[in-house]
Amino acid sequence: MENDPKDPYITESRLHAILDEKLEKFANDILEVLRDFSDRVDERFNKLEAEVEKINTGNQARDGQLKRHEIWHYQTANKLDVTLS
Repeated sequence: MENDPKDPYITESRLHAILDEKLEKFANDILEVLRDFSDRVDERFNKLEAEVEKINTGNQARDGQLKRHEIWHYQTANKLDVTLS
């Protein structure tokens, strides 16, 4: 039951119906924005997590290499009867 656009009055039930439609659309628009934002945050977090994993793997490899160098230095120093400080 549409109101006549020239009619300055509107029924309470029609007003509620119009407001409900507008609020539902607004809520759906907000939810869509939040979903998009959440998806983008997830994507960026996953990329960041992958980069951190690469760094950690690289750090572990570097730490292992440093430990091997340290052992080699002490072994070489012992063979040469040199004290490292």
